[in-house]
Amino acid sequence: MDLPDVDFFHVAAASDAEDAFAWKRAAYDHTPLRARDEGALDLPSGAQARRVTIDGAYRGERLPIYVIEPEGVTPPYQTLVWMGGLNILMSRDTDAGIRFMTPFLDFLRKSGRMIVMPVYGGTLGRNDGSGLRRLNSGPIARREMFAEWSKDLGRTVDYLETRDDVDMDRLGFVGLSLGALSGQIMVHFEKRIDTLILWSGGFAAATEADAAPELVRGVEETTLPVLMLNGRHDFIFPYATHQLPFFQRLGTPPELKRHVVWDAGHFGFPIGEFIRENLDWLDRQFGPVARAD
Repeated sequence: MDLPDVDFFHVAAASDAEDAFAWKRAAYDHTPLRARDEGALDLPSGAQARRVTIDGAYRGERLPIYVIEPEGVTPPYQTLVWMGGLNILMSRDTDAGIRFMTPFLDFLRKSGRMIVMPVYGGTLGRNDGSGLRRLNSGPIARREMFAEWSKDLGRTVDYLETRDDVDMDRLGFVGLSLGALSGQIMVHFEKRIDTLILWSGGFAAATEADAAPELVRGVEETTLPVLMLNGRHDFIFPYATHQLPFFQRLGTPPELKRHVVWDAGHFGFPIGEFIRENLDWLDRQFGPVARAD
């Protein structure tokens, strides 16, 4: 397949009018959540994920949210909202999907952070079969899907604000691959996120030329702290043409952004270094967690 030839170092950002339209797509009414606890899911680590559902922001759907609390930590908790990769669009089994993803995140829980996993529209148990088609249909369908995911993130943060065990001044977003790509877009609309951690992200190689200006605008207007962790041989987010311009065009001040690149492909980073980079970043941005006596 021939990939689009987009020069992300020089493509012009979207205009004010185009950006205003994007904001309108992602807006939603902050209606009552009607939160309901629906029990716990046992995880491979021995921990549990509490399942909560709330009223979503579109189509009258309920939004499931899985919450994994840390152990031995005094609340309010530093909290990380997660979004996974393409696998979440390919599975329809929420419990299996959550169990599959949580081993990648357990080091964050063990560090004392709470992990929050919304089931975004069209993924896992909300998968009606249209997610992959919308992702690959073109920029218009993809924009609408990203707008829905932004609303899901917003409603998730609305819910977190109702909990007295969440430190809303220490709220981060962690995304892998698709989650990294869409996460940067989502936090462009959701301003309550305090730091962004992107595993295997950047501008995607398959980005069409007419979609690039809006993406560039969002990246340039991102000012929160950003950690990017990448492989130099990533074919989905190529290093020289898609990772570097993404990092360089971030509006984040230089001292608040970091790009770490390993001699790896799309994932499979050196585990010790990978964990250390994540935890050092969180300690730097949020401070150490408060351990219980």
